[in-house]
Parts: sequence; C-alpha cells; structure tokens
Amino acid sequence: MILFSKLSNEQVAQYYRDGYLGIEGFLPKTGSQSVEELRATIKKVIENLDFTESETIFSTTEDKHAADDYFLASGDKIRFFWEERARKNGQLTCAPELAINKIGHNLHDLVPEFEAVSYDTRVATICKQLGMAVPLCV
Repeated sequence: MILFSKLSNEQVAQYYRDGYLGIEGFLPKTGSQSVEELRATIKKVIENLDFTESETIFSTTEDKHAADDYFLASGDKIRFFWEERARKNGQLTCAPELAINKIGHNLHDLVPEFEAVSYDTRVATICKQLGMAVPLCV
C-alpha cells in the first residue's frame, strides 16, 4: 500500500476547479487492493450481470433515471446503468464493459475488494482535506 500524508494546495485547487482529483500511485498496480485486483473483480461482477434486469440509462444531462424504480431501490444492491446508445430492442449494441455508464450503489459494502479500498482510512483523510466534515460511504 502506498503511503499518503497530505494533499498539496495545487491538488485541492484542481479538485475544486475540475470536480475530481486523480492521485497517481494511490493504489498499487498489482497485488492486494490494487488497480489490477479491482479490474479483475469488476470483470467478474459484470460477467454475472443479468442484462435483462433493467434498461435504465444513466445520463449526466437529464435525471430521468432518478425517478426510475430500479434506480430508487438500488441503495442496498449493485445496479448497472447503461450508456444512451448501449441497448437497442433490449439487446446490447456493444460489449458490456463499454455499455455500462455507471455501476452503483452498494459496491463498497457488497464486494470485499471494493470495501477494502472504499473504507481505507486514506480516503477519509483525503475527503477531510477537501473540506468534508464527516466523510461517509453512502
């Protein structure tokens, strides 16, 4: 695991300017709690996906999904939301890993590999440095 102490002023400014922050080397590339492990895990999760369960599209420009029962009842489940052109007549138009826009909502509690990373104390430290009073996984 990579040690982490404090965000720089430039990193905090980038977060507020861009809305996200990438921290190079935060996770190791291989081994436990690594990028490689998370990619392999999500590949397995996607392989077990029931593609017929929902056709809910996740959009950042519209919020139709927010009124969808599949979305609203997803707090205690892992749910998949599709790209706008990823499905046609109930069928995928591309590979599943390209068709999925968002995977949510409870990946951090239901998949041990994601739980370990989500609850890593370094994440809470970063959130506090970005101004969050009580960082929580919700």
